[in-house]
Amino acid sequence: MIKMVNDINNITIREILNDDDVMVSKKDIMHCLSYCLNKNESFVVTNQNYVLTDLEYKKLEKLIFDLRSGKPLSYVLGNQPFYKYNFYVDENVLIPRSETEIIIDKILHIGDQCFKKSNKLTIIDLGTGSGCIGISLAIERPKWNIVLVDKYVTVSEILKKNLKKYNVSNARFILSDWLDAIAPNSIDIVVANPPYVDYNCPEADQSVKLHEPQTALFSCAGGYEDLKKIIIQAKSKLRKGGTLLMENGFNQSYNIKQYLQQNEYKDINILLDYNKIQRFTMSKV
Repeated sequence: MIKMVNDINNITIREILNDDDVMVSKKDIMHCLSYCLNKNESFVVTNQNYVLTDLEYKKLEKLIFDLRSGKPLSYVLGNQPFYKYNFYVDENVLIPRSETEIIIDKILHIGDQCFKKSNKLTIIDLGTGSGCIGISLAIERPKWNIVLVDKYVTVSEILKKNLKKYNVSNARFILSDWLDAIAPNSIDIVVANPPYVDYNCPEADQSVKLHEPQTALFSCAGGYEDLKKIIIQAKSKLRKGGTLLMENGFNQSYNIKQYLQQNEYKDINILLDYNKIQRFTMSKV
């Protein structure tokens, strides 16, 4: 940090932002200041003569210490923006990625068409983690039934916080190894963001490998084990005409499409993320 703990009087936002800390980006420091002051970033930018209280400074110092250790900003602050909302996260769940947001509008479009036909809709958010996908859908469509599924009990407290934050009543959590606990022919849409990274993948970011849960990242069989299990299970869990939408690795779409065809899925489409990377595979039963 910029000053020793015994010299923390009269420290301004400007002094903190002007500090040359090569281990922490200015952008991350801005986020931390906003968090500690309970102000938006506009306040931080336009009030640089503001003097931090001792409590604010000590809180900031702890956040910067965590960032310098390599801990991701989302875990340091305990939240991550996703779609239109902010979700509580900690080291027990994967940090939601912006590239995943694109599927929310896709699911809303498909779900609206389905809901018009029967006036009811059940969606499973499989491997829910923080619940960012399922809870976003539940907020956007209060009449839909959203089932948040994960096989790790450690996510339950995180989900409770996020459900309570947005006062969501149309979503519930089920502990299940993928779709094992789900009744056959009972679901309209399954959206899954399973682990799909090969354990030997050289592209995996070191910070991600060190800090995010391995169980949410890596899968056996070259990264395909969980994807293939979901494809097999969803075939019997989805209602006729139901949709399976899965996130997969940038180089896995072709093989996933082949496996879906082998299991007699139809209307198979590969969807691109914001960076024009093949990120999702959508199909119907």
